[in-house]
Amino acid sequence: MLPVNTILQGERYKLLLGDFREVGKEIEDNSIDMIFTDPEYSSDKLPLYGNLADFAARVLKEGGRLITYTNTTKIPEICAMLGSRLSFTGIFGVRQHGQLAILYNTRIMCTLKFLLLYVKGKFISPSPLINNYISSRHQGKAYHPWQQSTIEAAYLISHLTKKGDTILDPMMGSGTSGMAALGHGRKFIGIDHDPKAFKTAEERLSATIYQVTELTSFTKKEEE
Repeated sequence: MLPVNTILQGERYKLLLGDFREVGKEIEDNSIDMIFTDPEYSSDKLPLYGNLADFAARVLKEGGRLITYTNTTKIPEICAMLGSRLSFTGIFGVRQHGQLAILYNTRIMCTLKFLLLYVKGKFISPSPLINNYISSRHQGKAYHPWQQSTIEAAYLISHLTKKGDTILDPMMGSGTSGMAALGHGRKFIGIDHDPKAFKTAEERLSATIYQVTELTSFTKKEEE
């Protein structure tokens, strides 16, 4: 088993094993362009959003963005916690084709997932226009029980950050957000407390770096 605080560094990414509330102290203040993450949804984990708000307020650059998936049944409570430290800027609806679920203790069929956008300071978008509705597709959960699609991560990261920016996921799971970041020319820092998920993320990100390098090399040869 990998020891706590293990750091694996690739050419464009850094991974930290442990709870972001502890190992995240290694992240420098005002150093991150975007946090993209997906906290656990259970009610007992709800305070994580408050911890996330405090963490984001410290590490994000001025104008930096926090994008997080949200427990649909707890949006008011989550918004209150995030809004205590950051400015609410928008909400994105994701239609993930191929996956349906019933909201907890309701008869409501859930066909949309929601991501909240908060900003530290004033929001300045590098993209002239971005849609708040994203058509995605369920890609299975082979790597993690709460695995999300790369489609919405890639769309939001590519539209709301610039090449060379640093993306951080303090609850990265199997590294889906990192794959999206690296695939679009961004740097990535990932944190997770689960050694198994951590190892899976490292393997997936290494493969992504290889694929991007091969594609870049092929493109250069074609242009010569």
